[in-house]
Amino acid sequence: MEHIVRAVAAGMAARAFSTTPRSGEVVTIVHWVKGMTEMGCMTYRGEEDAEVAGHWPRKVERVINQTQVPEELRVDCVTQLLIEDGLYDLPWQRGY
Repeated sequence: MEHIVRAVAAGMAARAFSTTPRSGEVVTIVHWVKGMTEMGCMTYRGEEDAEVAGHWPRKVERVINQTQVPEELRVDCVTQLLIEDGLYDLPWQRGY
């Protein structure tokens, strides 16, 4: 689970300096994120509930592996599931 967390953090930092994705790449990311949500992945808002905060990354990792999201798109797909406070208040940053 921690390798997904590290990959998301590293990918977010790297993407901060990258160019805007091409439209084909955006369509591909939308396709994968839609599939992930259909398999039960929910958005993460930085919930205070330790059970929810602990369950979310495990579920996301399991679905990413089951659906075989390409390695180069995983960070972008997971980032799309982080909204509002979830972008800045991740459970692993709070010690859950």
